[in-house]
Amino acid sequence: MSTLTADFPIAATSVLQNAGGVPVSENYHSLVHWLRAVGDVSGVTAKSIGVTSCSRAAGVSTVAANLALAAAQAGETVVLLDLSTTRPAIATRYAMPGDLGLRGALADLAHAGDYVKATPVDRFSVLAANLPGEPQPLSLDSASVNGLLRSLENDFSLIVVDLPTVESSLCFVASGLLNGVLLVMEPECTRMDTAARAKQRLMDARASVLGVILNKVPQQLPTWLEARL
Repeated sequence: MSTLTADFPIAATSVLQNAGGVPVSENYHSLVHWLRAVGDVSGVTAKSIGVTSCSRAAGVSTVAANLALAAAQAGETVVLLDLSTTRPAIATRYAMPGDLGLRGALADLAHAGDYVKATPVDRFSVLAANLPGEPQPLSLDSASVNGLLRSLENDFSLIVVDLPTVESSLCFVASGLLNGVLLVMEPECTRMDTAARAKQRLMDARASVLGVILNKVPQQLPTWLEARL
């Protein structure tokens, strides 16, 4: 499992406010190239990448949105699937009252791509778990998530999934259905036992853990983490 050390200064919400040539940190473009290289070596093209974390507020939505944006700028046709039901701020930015979003896509899996929302960025669309005004989050099982992913693969070359934390049942259900998962950690806030438990949780879900992204990296890493890099 690789460890990618990077500090991501661009907030996902501010990135998606702009159209056209949106500036993205070179770290994200490097991450896109790295993911392609991993696919070349393994012989399996990564069509779906999940981003999760050990705890909330680690920067998952920022990483997922910027990864999707960088991939779109690199020529991929990308959909950002926002399953972070506690704070679906990224995808719902483009949702309008009356949009069916994910609820409509799940009810019409054969045409799930028809329910995504285009953004001002070329080749970049979003699909939200919760739209404004919806009374409660959706309950997703393995069959529905798998059907959704397989349907979206017909319309998009890459699906970036903003997942809830590893402790959630939805992350456990979805992560094993993806081609790969990236685990976001904050070195100063993540304990060694928490990181180990997160990795084991993903392995139990049969997820392909591609690497760890260290977000908000301090000048000096914790001793336990530095020893493992």
